[in-house]
Amino acid sequence: MVMIKINKGMSLALLMLLLVAGCNRDRTDGEYVDQAKHYQDSGELAKASIELKNALRVNPENGEARRLLGLLYLTIGNGESAEKELRRAVELKVSYQAVALPILQAVYLQHDYRKMLQQMKMPEGLDRETQVEWLVLRGRAQLEMGKLAEARGEFSAAARVAPDSHQAQLGRALDAFFSKNYLAADGYLDAALARNPRFAEALTLKGDVRYLQGRLTEAEVLYTQAIDARRNNSADVYKRARVRLEVDNLAEAESDIKMLTLRVPNSPEVQFLRGVFEMRNGRLESAEAALRDADRLRQGNAETQYYLAVVLGLRHQPQQARAILESIVNRQPGNYLAARQLSGIYLQQGNFEDAQKLLKVFAAEKRW
Repeated sequence: MVMIKINKGMSLALLMLLLVAGCNRDRTDGEYVDQAKHYQDSGELAKASIELKNALRVNPENGEARRLLGLLYLTIGNGESAEKELRRAVELKVSYQAVALPILQAVYLQHDYRKMLQQMKMPEGLDRETQVEWLVLRGRAQLEMGKLAEARGEFSAAARVAPDSHQAQLGRALDAFFSKNYLAADGYLDAALARNPRFAEALTLKGDVRYLQGRLTEAEVLYTQAIDARRNNSADVYKRARVRLEVDNLAEAESDIKMLTLRVPNSPEVQFLRGVFEMRNGRLESAEAALRDADRLRQGNAETQYYLAVVLGLRHQPQQARAILESIVNRQPGNYLAARQLSGIYLQQGNFEDAQKLLKVFAAEKRW
């Protein structure tokens, strides 16, 4: 115990400083870890992070501190740091089975799908629920790579392990969703949410179903529920902002855009949202600048380029708009929004033949 002799002339501030120093001097890495767990349980992740870093300052070889810090990074969506800390925890004798799924999730967050699928094997000894989550995450990685058949195989394997699991229901829903069977997807998502009402992945996918059905108010509610259900929710905030822009709820859309700007200021998604927001507000020069930034950051994205073409048309630059739209239609002949906008430019320019060609294709599909 640290003894402090108090002199009459000692200031209160100095006394407090000595007391704090005396309290902190003897704390062990284990005590820091215990305090971090308390903060994590109460949702105070910033404070938990400080305690864990203090534990590692005292003892860099504390595997439990590494594990908890890795899980904290995973919670906030920092996949790279999460993987680094979790792998270091394994080196420090933390059970690989205890962190195998979080490591897989961390790699998924980094979009390194090939590494997930080719280099990471499910370890022995995982419980059924963890096995299902592992298989479903592999299926999601296959979907990200455009491999629906392979994804279906992973989802089917998950269903065989635990058919009633909420994760298995999510796998079935993803299979149905990407097969454009939205009614079936809805049913599987209802089953998943009946088992876990705060299952964020199911909430946001159900929001996607409602969005595609044109039920935007319901989609916004579901995205909001997903945001409330998890901390790593930037994708949900992005989706909600898009819905709010589409229904001209510009004040709340702006609030979402500001939130995302603080988190990921240089992402193409944020620049895209900002461009659409500026367009909706009639600030076309700012809209063009933001959309060009989005296009630079994520080249070849048809949606970004479509809105850029719309803005250029509004700014009386039809040739630039036409070139962009023709590029989109050449790459994606079924993109009726771009084709419709392009046919309008053709008509304005007196190019009736090319406009008619576009109109005929989509009129046959009853999309005009």
